[in-house]
Amino acid sequence: MGYDIYQIYFYLREDVEVFIPRFNRILCRKGLYVYTGSGGKNVLSRISRHIRKNKKMHWHIDYLLPFGKVVLIKIIRNLPERNECLINLETFRKFNGHFPIFGFGSSDCRTCPSHLIKIT
Repeated sequence: MGYDIYQIYFYLREDVEVFIPRFNRILCRKGLYVYTGSGGKNVLSRISRHIRKNKKMHWHIDYLLPFGKVVLIKIIRNLPERNECLINLETFRKFNGHFPIFGFGSSDCRTCPSHLIKIT
């Protein structure tokens, strides 16, 4: 059984300032973003939780998504190993994006500067 990775593409219609405990107050400029994460065998539950309105805030993305409009959810299934970083970096290159918040969603990662990419 392989690993499931997901990407949530969302649009911020305006600049937002949001409080995230690890980062304090951050400013995110309007535009299109993609967040990459792993959900193991419960990837659909993880995605559903992220996009739910009423929830206890846990992951970094939980604090930012309420300000955005989800436009696409992509699931990459049955990868031979947990390669969310590879998918994240490929997306970064594909869109010539940038990492707006160093360490966002990647506190347990030694490969990526962030698992949040601003692509427009």
